[in-house]
Amino acid sequence: NTAFSWRGKNIIKRNCIIALGNSRDDSHIDLLKSGLRDESSMIRRYSAWAILKIDLYLGKKLLDKHKLTEKDLSVIEEIRRLEHHFKIYDH
Repeated sequence: NTAFSWRGKNIIKRNCIIALGNSRDDSHIDLLKSGLRDESSMIRRYSAWAILKIDLYLGKKLLDKHKLTEKDLSVIEEIRRLEHHFKIYDH
């Protein structure tokens, strides 16, 4: 009877991703990049958020590349929303 057993692993992963993003430690970028390849669209969306929170400019480069291969439109839309939220615009 643990949170893991009734909430599932993706909720635990999401919470870890949020903690990594809030740390603003750029040594976590590679780990978060792997989250962009996760089977869960929720994990991909939170990974994008955390990457941008840690490093806006590197995050923009990584996410521009990721948008080219992302198949889930909800993830692409979330990345665009995040870019707007963080005030990152294409010129």
